[in-house]
Amino acid sequence: IDPVNVKKLQCDGDTYKCTADLDFGDGR
Repeated sequence: IDPVNVKKLQCDGDTYKCTADLDFGDGR
């Protein structure tokens, strides 16, 4: 199950946190 309009998956190597870059553009 993938979120809608996932452009890319941003992974932070420091926190190992992956956030999907959605259309929302939260910038989180």
